[in-house]
Amino acid sequence: SDSEIAEILQTDNFRVIVSIPYERICNIACLSKDAMENRKAYVFQELGDGIIVVKEGVAVRLLGDLDASGAMARAVVLVDDPLGLEGGKGAEVPLFLGSHVQVEIEGPDLGDVVKLPLSALNAAGEVNVLRSDGLLEPRKVDVRIVDGNIAYVSKGLQEGEKVVIEHRQK
Repeated sequence: SDSEIAEILQTDNFRVIVSIPYERICNIACLSKDAMENRKAYVFQELGDGIIVVKEGVAVRLLGDLDASGAMARAVVLVDDPLGLEGGKGAEVPLFLGSHVQVEIEGPDLGDVVKLPLSALNAAGEVNVLRSDGLLEPRKVDVRIVDGNIAYVSKGLQEGEKVVIEHRQK
């Protein structure tokens, strides 16, 4: 009879399909001409009892679609030697097919930026800088990227300046 007895798999690398919140795609893929290609990635597989296996990989591309919910973009991370057959780092525990994993993909180098709470910026993209005379000076800044509640500012502030991150009325 014609029955399936085995499935042949490639063992030298696995492709991990990663779901990324749509609004965060530009944090890792829009700031450079290389987009997401060849960005270092880390795949975390939790085995229970606090044991986490980490496999290093490379983000190779964004897929041209969203997941079924329409809220998550998808990317491909390539993990070499996922079964540990070559005896490298993490060889004692393989990356299991079909397992749920967490993935971190390195973003682009942002250069010289100042990390501020997003709440420090007003709707016009300004921050309040504390002048030496104690007065506040609204200052327009260039935000390179926003990640959650953090803004990375690339222009508009000088070293040593103090930015008001919380303003309380008397």
